[in-house]
Amino acid sequence: MKPGEYTAACARMLTGLGYREADVKTDEVLCAADAEGTRVCVRCVLTGWTRVGELEVEEMLPLMRYYGADAGLLLTNGRFTRGAVRRAKEEGCITLKPRFRPLADREEDTAALL
Repeated sequence: MKPGEYTAACARMLTGLGYREADVKTDEVLCAADAEGTRVCVRCVLTGWTRVGELEVEEMLPLMRYYGADAGLLLTNGRFTRGAVRRAKEEGCITLKPRFRPLADREEDTAALL
């Protein structure tokens, strides 16, 4: 699976989870509105064996400003470092979701996840 495919699959899954207006911006970034209408900037990081670190959390802040989001959501198919978890808690507006694997509800998602 390539980063753009992962982001597109995440957008479809988030839509199924109640997010509205999921709009893919780049291979790793999409914007959506949650159930309460809050604008959320979502970064989808596809990893191999590495963990997502503090730098990726810090990069969320300018992305959120650029896209006019009030909250950030960092998704990865892997895990986060302790530093990333600590940094997200410090910011308070960034949620981390490790091991986020889009459901294979579409044929191309199934092929990409194999």
